[in-house]
Amino acid sequence: HHRLDLAAQADCFQDGDCPVTARQGVAAAGKRCDQAGDLQNLCGRYGCPSACVDGVESTHRENYLDLVGREASMTALIAANWKMNASLAANEALLSALAAGMASKPACDVALCIPAPYLAQFAAMLSRLPALVGVALGAQDVSSQPLGAFTGEVSAVMLKDFGCRYAIVGHSERRQYHGEPDEQVALKAKSALSSGITPIVCVGETLAEREAGQTEHVVKRQLAAVIHTNGHCISEIVLAYEPVWAIGTG
Repeated sequence: HHRLDLAAQADCFQDGDCPVTARQGVAAAGKRCDQAGDLQNLCGRYGCPSACVDGVESTHRENYLDLVGREASMTALIAANWKMNASLAANEALLSALAAGMASKPACDVALCIPAPYLAQFAAMLSRLPALVGVALGAQDVSSQPLGAFTGEVSAVMLKDFGCRYAIVGHSERRQYHGEPDEQVALKAKSALSSGITPIVCVGETLAEREAGQTEHVVKRQLAAVIHTNGHCISEIVLAYEPVWAIGTG
């Protein structure tokens, strides 16, 4: 997992509403996006103006350096996605075993992304098992809507009530089985951020796309939507590159 600090180079940010970033003074503002580098033409599909001559305007270079400095101090994150596998008894046994195996504080951040019906059980167990005090609670999805007549959806506000710190968005299974487009993934990330939840944005290509040499194009397209929608909050996002063809291969 990598935070999207690299995206600051794209210079294609809109005004955001991320309170955390606003407090930290991370101003990744700018309207140019077509600069040289790994994210060249990243926002082309959104009609962004071309970049300045040297790729980064002086007023934006300081903001990028600020983000790069933060990257150097970042801690790795291991997030376990339990998918649709769980039961009250199984959860109790697995968390107890996990606690027994974590005799010392891990050298990285750890998050458990579990099915929504078990959030209360996990929150209670994480608080009463000393070895798991530092383990964060995560959701496997979040609605792009704050509330309303959206049967079956779970809002970011609801997840926050259970102490969720992370929420997976854009998982390949959601994209494939539920037809979630890039723009909806971006809105889900925005919804999570608005409630102080860190979105884990999943990107990655299928085997067919990889064999067709489309890997870079696909990942850039997926990232472009997130960057376009979440501008100032981009440094608060976790990026999970998970090629669809590699899932389940170990």
